[in-house]
Amino acid sequence: YGKHIGGGARQEVANGFNTAIKFGLPILDNCELEKTNSSEKQRILLNTLLMLMGNNNDTNIIYRSNIEVLEKLKSLAIKTFYSSTEVDNKYNYRNLEAFCLENNISPGGSADLLAISIFLHFIKKTYPHDY
Repeated sequence: YGKHIGGGARQEVANGFNTAIKFGLPILDNCELEKTNSSEKQRILLNTLLMLMGNNNDTNIIYRSNIEVLEKLKSLAIKTFYSSTEVDNKYNYRNLEAFCLENNISPGGSADLLAISIFLHFIKKTYPHDY
């Protein structure tokens, strides 16, 4: 399955971490992660994860379930990311969490992309003239 919808980690590396660069890094670069308090950092990182989940063909999900579950997960993640109010955000997040538990899935590939996004963000901050 993975090869037909994205190819997993090897394909992500071969594509130069395109998903992390296109969807994760802009969120981190548009905020001052280093200068925020811990609760704000948590919100920024969660939003980054949600955006990655909504745009990543996570082969961990495919392995544990199927493409339909992956597409539903992506939809729920994007809906949560774009929640317009705090109440909607919490409600949508709880629905996303329940969906993951019901389907015994974990977006590990997206979590890996979050780590890569954070790494790239700090590399850019450390070596700004190289980017």
